[in-house]
Amino acid sequence: MRKTAIQLIAEERERQIKKEGFDAERDDACAPGVLIRAGLCYLIHGANMLLMNQRTKSRPVSWWPFSPKWWKPTYDPARCLVKGGALIAAELDRYLRQEEAHAKKRVRGLVNFDTKKGS
Repeated sequence: MRKTAIQLIAEERERQIKKEGFDAERDDACAPGVLIRAGLCYLIHGANMLLMNQRTKSRPVSWWPFSPKWWKPTYDPARCLVKGGALIAAELDRYLRQEEAHAKKRVRGLVNFDTKKGS
């Protein structure tokens, strides 16, 4: 049975973590939006191949956020779309972790405030 797009993206994200070392700690070190920009580069490259019905590899666009050595498109538009989706998933995970950390700090601040108030 054919894998779904979500399965392919999840597998690619797993590969990025295990084989490339792009785990949560490394992703969290990125500035907000960097992983989305990288994902968009792959999505646009894949979409262009589909729209033009051409299989090409290109150099990274000027707004590719990493070293050119990390730009690894393939001649397969679906593979580029999967890579882009995995990078966007990584950015969303980074954002959700950041929001959770901020929420915990806010709660701790309220608890500390209530404790001081009762003194």
